[in-house]
Amino acid sequence: MKTSKVTRIIGIIILALVWLWLAWGFLSTKGITLINLIILAMTGIIIFLPLYKKYFMNRPDVSKNDKVK
Repeated sequence: MKTSKVTRIIGIIILALVWLWLAWGFLSTKGITLINLIILAMTGIIIFLPLYKKYFMNRPDVSKNDKVK
């Protein structure tokens, strides 16, 4: 179980590094403007908010509550 958590965290870190690399490339070619910063904020929210909700929110596991008694 612990290996799964470590693997998940490593995967999210790699995804964050790729997103930062692409964001840096985007800003270096397009320039730093308000619209470009808003675009990067929206992509960050689209990518990382569902992952945060799925893996880091302390919600009860749905599969544990669905067991037949």
